[in-house]
Amino acid sequence: MGKVLTKDPALWREVKAAGHEIGNHSHDHIYVRNRTKASIKRSFRIFEEVDYPLVFDGETFPEPGLARVPFAEGPINQLVQEALYELGDKQVHWLRDSYSWARDGFDSPRNREYALAKIENLAQGEIGVMHFTALDLAILPLLLEILAEKGLTNVPFSVLWAARDKSYYGY
Repeated sequence: MGKVLTKDPALWREVKAAGHEIGNHSHDHIYVRNRTKASIKRSFRIFEEVDYPLVFDGETFPEPGLARVPFAEGPINQLVQEALYELGDKQVHWLRDSYSWARDGFDSPRNREYALAKIENLAQGEIGVMHFTALDLAILPLLLEILAEKGLTNVPFSVLWAARDKSYYGY
């Protein structure tokens, strides 16, 4: 989210330098299903009003064309799809969530077990979503180990997008 990114830009520079893709999750985490197209577009491009996008060492944040809608727990309606398309964004949609936010992101053995159980059943090509919480930061190494033991490879979204079945998606 833009408001999080602007609070600690050095952290995001470090994330980017580590080779991770950083997309747009809106500026203010709006619930898009009951918004107008204009308000959706404004939330995903409000950065222009707050000296955005941010540029560090020639890198732009968030990466243009990559967006994940807040509260996207199901199919996104046509209005949302049109707004993102008009902005030139590819919509990232996840299949599994760690639900660390449901435990207030608090790291404990019980919460680790809960969050891992929610996300560890990913298959190759599926997208899992995690949050920037103490709980998700604690389980991430464990999750990557579990997925590697299954023979799965962790790849950035751009790799998945390039490999998608274009006949299925109509692109």
